[in-house]
Amino acid sequence: MSKLVKSSIGSFAAQTGLSLVEFIGTMLVATIGGPSMLGTYVLFVVVYDVGTLLSNLGVWEATVKRIAEGDSRGEFLAASFLTRGALLVPVLLFLVVFQDSIVDYIGDPVATPFLLATVSMVVLVETVSAGLHGEQMVARSRSSALVGSVGKVVIWGALLWLGYGLVGLLVGLLASKLLHVIVGVQFLSIRPRVPNRRHFQRLFQFSRYSWLGSMKKRAWIWTDTLVLGFFVASGLIGVYELSWRLSAAFFLISMAVSSVLFANVDQLLESKGPDAVSRAVSESLVYTGILVIPGVVGGIVMARPLLTAFGSEYAIGYPVFVVLLLARLSHCYENVFAKVVNALDRPDLMFRANGMFILLNVVGNVVAIATYGWIGAAVATAVSMSVRTLMAYRYLTSLIDLTIPRREILLETLAALMMGAVLLWVTRGGPTSTLWTVLTIGGGATLYGILVLAFIGRVRTRVRSLVTPFI
Repeated sequence: MSKLVKSSIGSFAAQTGLSLVEFIGTMLVATIGGPSMLGTYVLFVVVYDVGTLLSNLGVWEATVKRIAEGDSRGEFLAASFLTRGALLVPVLLFLVVFQDSIVDYIGDPVATPFLLATVSMVVLVETVSAGLHGEQMVARSRSSALVGSVGKVVIWGALLWLGYGLVGLLVGLLASKLLHVIVGVQFLSIRPRVPNRRHFQRLFQFSRYSWLGSMKKRAWIWTDTLVLGFFVASGLIGVYELSWRLSAAFFLISMAVSSVLFANVDQLLESKGPDAVSRAVSESLVYTGILVIPGVVGGIVMARPLLTAFGSEYAIGYPVFVVLLLARLSHCYENVFAKVVNALDRPDLMFRANGMFILLNVVGNVVAIATYGWIGAAVATAVSMSVRTLMAYRYLTSLIDLTIPRREILLETLAALMMGAVLLWVTRGGPTSTLWTVLTIGGGATLYGILVLAFIGRVRTRVRSLVTPFI
């Protein structure tokens, strides 16, 4: 079994658990609090995420890169924390000075103290996370996040039941960050050491390009919601967010594979050369498509009953959900291409792609939302991500000889379409119960898995190698 596959399995398991817990949390807020409370909470998260972005500016990515190289790990970790702390100060001052405008945007005065505390705590969270990723402990980093997420959802359930509303959600969010740090530190083998000027300079050398990458990541997640906050009511934002979270469920393998791939490319280059990197990327593209492609097909068929399961008021999110699925499909491949380009130490190339993406995404969202309403947000996000995917692919193929596994991707698509046809036939009678929807999705996933094993020899061989030791 390849190291990539082994690492991806652990990361995928942790990421799957994390996504499941986050989904349960969203379900709690959506069903108990309703679209308006979910929308208000989402706007809070958007603002704190922007604050986190301004206190990062590529330092996280630079820290992962330098620690992965193996030298002066303790010094780079300490330099990262000190740099993040210096960037945090003006962010906190901005939040205090403009707190009235921020409260008007979010819609609740309780936001300010929680914003200050949460943005500060995230600096600790991301310093620990960067250390774990640099040590190639991606699965353990995600496990730390999973523990924090479980704690958050438990607190949410209790405080929502007691009637604390938005305050309960914010307490749970802050507690999750604290738990993440406590658990992550236990896994981290690096201990901070006093850095010198050279360590700060080397972080800057990488972060001067990667800062736009971190901005791109935030822009991908929050630009549409950020702009929507100025144009539509919090109830519609809640519906949009639920659609976004549901679409994320079809993105798990890509995140796991690309995160591990980024951490392993340095070692592959040093030990086996560029040909090994090409093979690893080609292999990752096979497993990336396995979940995302059927997720898009199945999501289009099952979106209405899925959304309605949270309440009839969420059914209006169907067109948004479908467009966001297409955006996710593009992003899953872009995620692999872009992270390998960065791992090959060419952040300057992705700097260009990130700049184009952010420009298209911000301008596109403002124009599309003002013209077409909330569906415009989803369309602008999908179009801008498609452009970035093409740019990332072009840059990667200029660095390595990449063989796209076209046959496997076509067979995955065929299996997904066959599954979709069966789901369409099963659901032809109209609305069904939530239990029936879950069973139908499970049956469709099982059918797809059988078809993929029957169609694709590479996957069949890999599954056999995984199962054999346990038989």
